[in-house]
Amino acid sequence: MKTIQTENPIESLVEYTERFSVTTLKLLRLQLLEQSTFITTLVVTRLVVIVMYLFCFIMGSIGIAVWAGHMLGEMYLGFVVMTAFYLLAGILFQNYLYRWIRKPVSDLLIRQVQQ
Repeated sequence: MKTIQTENPIESLVEYTERFSVTTLKLLRLQLLEQSTFITTLVVTRLVVIVMYLFCFIMGSIGIAVWAGHMLGEMYLGFVVMTAFYLLAGILFQNYLYRWIRKPVSDLLIRQVQQ
């Protein structure tokens, strides 16, 4: 670190304050970068996992619909049963969206930012 070699104490103080503020801004920028990188990687990895689960869910739903259609004697009836099930699940999901999704996700993001 460079030492301040000026005779005027005011100039010395101004120079020191200037270097301190520049260093503080650099530190703040690095801290913000670290937090944003952490949150971004968290979101991206969770999205990848969700997409994988979604793919398995869709394939399983098609399999259950085909099986139910086979059991009911008509293929389309299996898809009608699955559609009714997902319609009911969607209505419940919409009614409880805040409690099940928005609040936990908001709390998670706030906790990650505060760390």
